[in-house]
Amino acid sequence: MMETEVRQASQEFYAALNRMFQGDLAPMAAVWSHGADGTNMGPFGGRQVGWEAVRAQFAREAGLKLGGKLVPQEVQAGTWRTRWLSSGGKICP
Repeated sequence: MMETEVRQASQEFYAALNRMFQGDLAPMAAVWSHGADGTNMGPFGGRQVGWEAVRAQFAREAGLKLGGKLVPQEVQAGTWRTRWLSSGGKICP
C-alpha cells in the first residue's frame, strides 16, 4: 500500500466510525476486514478476533448511538508489508 492509499483508508475509517457513532453500522462493515485475523480493541475493553466477533461488538457500539465525532489530526501514515497503521485523532463533542 502506498502512503496515499493508507491516508485514503484512514479517511474512510474515520467517516465509517463517525457513522457508527450515529447508529449506522453499514459503513464500518464495508471498510473493516472480514477475515479470521481481523481484530478490534475498542473503547469498551477486550479484544475481538475474527469478523463475526468484531461485527457483534460493532453492532453493540452502533446500538448505543453515542453521537459525537472523531476527527483525525496530524495523521502519520506508514506501511509495513501488507499491514497499515494510521494514528492521530481528536474526539469532538
